[in-house]
Amino acid sequence: FDAAQMKGRLIQEGLWRGGPTVVKPTVRIAVRTRMRGAEDLHCEVDDCLCLCHLFDDRETRDPAMWQSVVWPQVTAWLAAGRGDAITLHLGALHASLSLGLGYCLDTRSGVHVSLVQSGTQGDQVWLPSPAASPAGESLPQWEFSELRTGSDGLETALVIGVARDIAGDVQAYCPGQLPAVGRIVSARMPNPGTSAVLGPEHGQRLVEDLVQYMQEARPASARRNVLHVFAAAPNALLFRLGQHLRGMGPTQCYEFGFDTTYTYSPSLRFPPPAEAGLVAQGG
Repeated sequence: FDAAQMKGRLIQEGLWRGGPTVVKPTVRIAVRTRMRGAEDLHCEVDDCLCLCHLFDDRETRDPAMWQSVVWPQVTAWLAAGRGDAITLHLGALHASLSLGLGYCLDTRSGVHVSLVQSGTQGDQVWLPSPAASPAGESLPQWEFSELRTGSDGLETALVIGVARDIAGDVQAYCPGQLPAVGRIVSARMPNPGTSAVLGPEHGQRLVEDLVQYMQEARPASARRNVLHVFAAAPNALLFRLGQHLRGMGPTQCYEFGFDTTYTYSPSLRFPPPAEAGLVAQGG
């Protein structure tokens, strides 16, 4: 083995803990939409936006609140500004907001974002280093597949199955609820589960591969149509994907009702209606 191969093998086996890095002064922040397991989160960070009062555990008290209440509070909180380096805790957050935070804090925001991802082995900091990116051939990669729904619709559903395979649920949901969706693109890990992503470098590579695949699958003309995103994946991976949403065209996110409905419901849409109106007006 050379050094790069050894690091790739250690990452694959879940043994890599990273080397010494230069730590930049950072402000620790968090958005909390679920209280369970995160009761003390506000004590672990410098600033915590708690929105639990808007949710019954995983579900909003009114689906329309995602866009009219939840999102304005998040963007107003972010607008306060906390310098050019933050550490963002993602352990008590809905998937849609992880995408949304990435949308706001993309690479052009000028903010250096470290992520804290909670997992079965505790918290892990996601701060990929491009100079230390491992060879992708030895790491689990996406299994892509595409399915026609039977509709002539021009919209696309993207199904991200990392923690679990959700393609069947989305296939059942689309015909009745999303007749404009003509194609379902599934991005699935070979062995879905809580350990499917082997660290931040692996997660970053997965995001880059997924973005490239979707760019090729949906040329510029197709990106005028809505992309519907369904995800069972680590929030840190979704945040990194959210940093690319502006290049994917109009995007509608969904949440699964684990506790009551046992199906999907729409949550956040990007760009948000107010922002989309400004773009349409040339603002």
